[in-house]
This record gives sequence, structure tokens and C-alpha cells, in this order.
Amino acid sequence: MTTLYLVRHAAPVLDYTQPQSQWVLSPEGREQAEALAAEPFWAEVKAIYSSPEVKALATAEPAARRYGLPPRVLPCLGEVERPAGQRFDNYPEAVGQYLATPKGSLHGWEPNARARGRIGACVYRLLDPGQSPEAAGPLAIVGHGLTLTLLLATILNETPSFDIWRSIRVPDWAQVEVHTEGCLVRGRIVAPFSGQRLTN
Repeated sequence: MTTLYLVRHAAPVLDYTQPQSQWVLSPEGREQAEALAAEPFWAEVKAIYSSPEVKALATAEPAARRYGLPPRVLPCLGEVERPAGQRFDNYPEAVGQYLATPKGSLHGWEPNARARGRIGACVYRLLDPGQSPEAAGPLAIVGHGLTLTLLLATILNETPSFDIWRSIRVPDWAQVEVHTEGCLVRGRIVAPFSGQRLTN
């Protein structure tokens, strides 16, 4: 079993004139990232893997600096691809519809099944000693709400859950123990995202 810490980025500036991948952390988000770096789990992490998106890298940076672990950027950890400038009156409702639609494209977003396969395959490679020297972990993965929801569903062999997405705060982290099973990643939650900790 390998320990993974799944980390969601801190609060960004919501600038719809820019692609979401280019959003920077807000002043509050920068403070959140510094506070996140003080969490004790970072001391045992052997490698930090990050989405290439600006807000994810900026969230990883304080912990990386503190522990001398430069983030390893993996495009496959990026958030679900969405049209630039897209806004919703009720974003959680749009997310719920997306998570309930495993096939096809909804809202012009990267199809649910494709995004789930992408993030699952990405983590599978991180657990392969032939491809990742730190495969035994513990590892930190810094990413995004939707892709972390899809990854957790894969790990637990469950349907992606709106309740899990809603529980993942900004920022947030969870601890899971995982192993490879055939070509899949499977495992269990050790410490859930903070929105769930009171009920588990």
C-alpha cells in the first residue's frame, strides 16, 4: 500500500477574462497555502506532484520550499477542461449534473469518463516503481475539486459523488492508502477531506 495525500488548491482570484488554468491565488489563498504548508503530513512526503495550473503550483510552493521538494508538474493532474470565460448562475448544480453524466460531453467540459480515466492512469503511473522512483510514497498530489472527486471515486470503486465534491474545501486535503489492482488504482480513505471528517 502507498499513502497518498490528495490536496486541493487554495482560493484563487475568479478572473473570467482568463482561462481558469491561469487563475492566480487571491491574497486569502496565499495565506491559506502558507497555513497548509504547516500541516504535519508534509514532513513524511517523499515527492510532491502538481497540476500545471497556476493556482495548484502556487498552493504547493510553500510546502515545497519548506521541505526542499520542488513540485513535479504533471499535465495529467490538471482540472477537467472547460471553456474559458464560462460562468454559471448555479455552479454547484452544473457540477452535480456533470458528475451524474459519465458519458458524453456536458456544458462543453471534458467528458466525465475521459477525465476520470486520465487522472486514474496518471496516479497509476506514479505507483509504478518502474516509472516513479518514489512509488512507495508517501506522495502528495496537488490538484482540483473535480479531478480529485473523480480520482477518489476510482480509488473507492464508486460512482463519482456530488457530496464528496461539496465536502472538498478550498484548500483541503485527504489521506488515502492505495495499491494497483490490474490496471486500476484501488484503496481506502484514512483521513477524509475536512468537510467529511465530522461524519466519519
